[in-house]
Amino acid sequence: MRRGSLNSQRGFTLIELLAVMTIIGVLAGIVVPAVSGTKEASNDAEVREGAFTVQSAANDFFAAQATAEVVKPLTRDINAYINGEEDVATFYTQRIGTRWPEKYVTDHDTEKGAYAVEFRTSTTTTESKVRAVVMRDHDGSPISRRDLLMKYTALDFDILSGEDDSDDRSESFLPKIPGAVESLAQGEYHDYLWLLKKSTSSHSSSEDNGREVTVFKLTRVAEDETPTNTGGPDPSLENQVVLTYDQIF
Repeated sequence: MRRGSLNSQRGFTLIELLAVMTIIGVLAGIVVPAVSGTKEASNDAEVREGAFTVQSAANDFFAAQATAEVVKPLTRDINAYINGEEDVATFYTQRIGTRWPEKYVTDHDTEKGAYAVEFRTSTTTTESKVRAVVMRDHDGSPISRRDLLMKYTALDFDILSGEDDSDDRSESFLPKIPGAVESLAQGEYHDYLWLLKKSTSSHSSSEDNGREVTVFKLTRVAEDETPTNTGGPDPSLENQVVLTYDQIF
């Protein structure tokens, strides 16, 4: 009687196992993208929340500056195509002011230019493989090379958080730097560009006296399909890439 009970039990057939594996694969295909999308949305929400805090800290920084503003010009080019613009030899003057926690968008290196890798100059000392950048605002309108260099500056989180001991203006206006500030895609390109957009107050005669925090998200990194040695910013470089940034704040 006992032996008959044991003989009546059987294992799964190969077809049944394959069916189970197929079902698991389908479910994984549904769940993994959903979880990934949820995480991405969560990161973006955290960045937007952090941007509000940064804006408040930047305003506090501005209010605390008692001396007259000193404007520091720096003329640079961007040796990469920007939204299809191929005038890589055109130079524009970036200007930063001492009353705001800001630094240049680009320069020869990342010490002075916050995003020297993404927007390399013709004399850059960084190892940048960026051939082109697509950059769009909230409305999907492209941001020109001229406007990027003349209408935007990069946030200087070191003086805004009090971490720069070499600058007298450095103070802890921002207790904690948002984690996404140093987040890198492929270990090279910033996932988010934290910029200050210049604005002119209607109550002031000074041009570009205001600043608004804007954040651009890296939405695509594509290998450049243009063959090497066929022109462009630096045709000698191999494995060049095209970056796409879209404004999220």
